[in-house]
Amino acid sequence: MNKIDCWPPKNGESSTAAQKYGERSTCDSSNRVIMLQGLDPNSTQGRIRKAFEDNGLKVTVDYQRDDTIGYVHLHLPMAKEVVHRITSSGGLRVGSEYVVLRALEGNQT
Repeated sequence: MNKIDCWPPKNGESSTAAQKYGERSTCDSSNRVIMLQGLDPNSTQGRIRKAFEDNGLKVTVDYQRDDTIGYVHLHLPMAKEVVHRITSSGGLRVGSEYVVLRALEGNQT
């Protein structure tokens, strides 16, 4: 699977480097949260984290076992780009299931 090429920041770049790509300020919480739908109720935070790590991303996972919806929080404001790239490369598999990804914006976060 393809790695997201702007994460982690390259040597010498700060975590605010995403601003030069037209993203919002890193102090802004928008464009950092991705909703995952269609999760297996037996999924774990570890499986979700690993699925994103396999794509070159470090995330904080917000998920309760037995739910079919979860959230991940990115360190950089690039949720829309991450969703687009993962979807374009075949989707995100968590365990044995492919999940639906949706970048949350503004007051949705």
